[in-house]
Amino acid sequence: MYRTVDRNLRKRKAASPWALLTSTMSQPGEDSTLEKLHERAKAIAEGKTRERRLMWDHREAPADLDLTDLAAMRAGLREVYGPFGDVLDLDGIIESEFWNIEKDPGESRRYFLNQPTAHCEGWVTHPAWASCADPNRLVESGEPVVMFFDGSKSDDATALVGCRVSDGHVFVLGCWEKPQGPSGQGWQVDRRDVDRTVRAVFDQYTVVAFFGDVKEFENYLDTWAQEFGDRLVIDASTGTGHGAHAIAWDMRSRAREFTPACERMEIDIREGALTHDGDPRLTRHVLNARRRRLFVDGSRPSGRTDNSPVWDTVWQPNRMDARQSGLYRAALSYGVSYAVVLPDPVRPQITPFSPRRLTALYGDPVNDEWPQYAVSIGMPRPLMGAGAVGMVCAITVYDDQFTYTVDVPASLLMPAIGEARADPLPLEGVALDFRQVEVREHGLGVCPVVRFLESHDDLDDVPQGVVYPMLPAQRQLNQTTFGLLMAQQYAAFKQRWVTGMAIAEDEDGNPVEPWDAAVDRVWQSDSVDTHFGEFSETNLSGYLDSRDKTLLYVASVRQIPPHTLVVGNAVSNVSAEALAALEAGHQLDIGEHKTSFGESIEQMLRLSGKALGDEDTWRDTSAQVVWRDTTPRSLAQVADALGKLATQLEIPPRALWERIPGVTEQDLQRWEALADESDALGDVQTLLAGAPPGLEPITEAGVEDVERPGAGVEPLPPKPGPEGR
Repeated sequence: MYRTVDRNLRKRKAASPWALLTSTMSQPGEDSTLEKLHERAKAIAEGKTRERRLMWDHREAPADLDLTDLAAMRAGLREVYGPFGDVLDLDGIIESEFWNIEKDPGESRRYFLNQPTAHCEGWVTHPAWASCADPNRLVESGEPVVMFFDGSKSDDATALVGCRVSDGHVFVLGCWEKPQGPSGQGWQVDRRDVDRTVRAVFDQYTVVAFFGDVKEFENYLDTWAQEFGDRLVIDASTGTGHGAHAIAWDMRSRAREFTPACERMEIDIREGALTHDGDPRLTRHVLNARRRRLFVDGSRPSGRTDNSPVWDTVWQPNRMDARQSGLYRAALSYGVSYAVVLPDPVRPQITPFSPRRLTALYGDPVNDEWPQYAVSIGMPRPLMGAGAVGMVCAITVYDDQFTYTVDVPASLLMPAIGEARADPLPLEGVALDFRQVEVREHGLGVCPVVRFLESHDDLDDVPQGVVYPMLPAQRQLNQTTFGLLMAQQYAAFKQRWVTGMAIAEDEDGNPVEPWDAAVDRVWQSDSVDTHFGEFSETNLSGYLDSRDKTLLYVASVRQIPPHTLVVGNAVSNVSAEALAALEAGHQLDIGEHKTSFGESIEQMLRLSGKALGDEDTWRDTSAQVVWRDTTPRSLAQVADALGKLATQLEIPPRALWERIPGVTEQDLQRWEALADESDALGDVQTLLAGAPPGLEPITEAGVEDVERPGAGVEPLPPKPGPEGR
């Protein structure tokens, strides 16, 4: 609808048409209309596009708003809603949306504070990162700094970031990003400009260390190391031989070092210990960082080594590389999630749903592959026209041949939008005009809904997810934390007491304190009846031990490595092998989810082939998805293991390429092309090094293909006698 309205705006110049869009803040990662419009507004503000015809007015609560402070929350809501806040039940919103433990604070921030919270797999939240911004903190020339560099050639961004040594303040030194729109076609980063910027930084600041990712900039990093390596106090890579380098720091082989560094930085961001310059480019890339252990990187049809046709024609155009994580997160949280696949004139459309917005009815909920019916609820949207103004939601029913869609008032489905609050939802008795139902034929022969289950272990009912079984432990942890905070606030220190003292009163009868109590003051009394004493402080170790035991229980049940929960002294000073053993249970848990989700991905791609008219893909039940290896291993370990597989088990080296951590499908295609070129050059060299055509090799009885003189082998000696002469 938005695209249709937007196109028609330019058709009546004389009327000076314009469009007004109103909405709450979008959910990052959903690629919604508002999210794309927001990105468009930021591109205009940063001068990355030539467009200027857009007014973006955004009211957002302060990023550092304290959700536990009632007065601050009221002020934040009034900042967002303006004069309309006078008619809202602000205290009701605070209590039911922000203080209700059943609600997600991130969603509440987005809906009511207009804050762009993090993607469901986001590394940090927008409010947490924005609260660390300090653009007035400047870095003076000559100050000691550390530089960090991540380079790319064309598709990704290239960035140079500085960090002041004295206080850890982070600031942008340079950023080169692919322009949006037609101007981005064929774009490549200006490497000479990057080189000039690096040299200018060395001239302006005292650079004590420089860490640069090697990919795409190997030659430049070697040159910078030769020219500036003597100035650096710390080398990026230490070791002997080829392992040592003043600047090069290969991200692909440093996952074990990089992971705890990210964890430490995340803690600094949450606690406000880190500051940055507020550069919107840095903010955008930080908020794009994702936590991923489940990532599908390809789909192989049976009997083939390349990707299925639907991978490039359906999966990639639907941006499922980014959107797949939402399916996994919802399934892990609630036990199930869904994806709807429908035909479209351009390409089949894949729409992920959480079970809060879609449910499906199966004849046999455990064993059936396809549901009989499904119903989904769309996001609220404004309905304007025909004298009616309000918010509506689309309800869609799916069967094996058709979809049926009708709009209903959003207040019936989401009571917080209206004045009434009801549970259950007041849908009983709602009359719908069948003439308003939009019927569309999809003709797939099955209900076009694919179910993603957290596991297939429960044969009696659908799984509950990973959150619900942990609620008793969470309640125990909450109780322990509450007791700890109360004891810490009121009883974690010694308290003195006095008895037998006559308290004087003023002229109004109010008691007068006999002295000013303070840590550095001594109490004294002239009365022999006065006695002094003290209450000892409360020992907090019991609370802390109880907390650690609860976290260890959670780690054991959910197969979470205990060191990721920072559980007391449970894991410290252990070897790399011990850490790998602690990760083993977690990797098994990830493997189980890959098996479950992989079946659903294969089912979804088969249905996509059906919607595309590809009957071969639809009938291929032996296709397999390819999961990206996200296990933290060093590149040396991987290379050693893959080398042994190739030499000792005689597995073709090309078949092992996809097992290299971090490798993408585009990398594999480029390597295949380079390897084919290398093979062709090798064939030409072999041909040129061989005997000229028509020349027979020298032979001796039973000996063939003896090399010619001059090729490193002496000729055969002549036979004795006249025949040999």
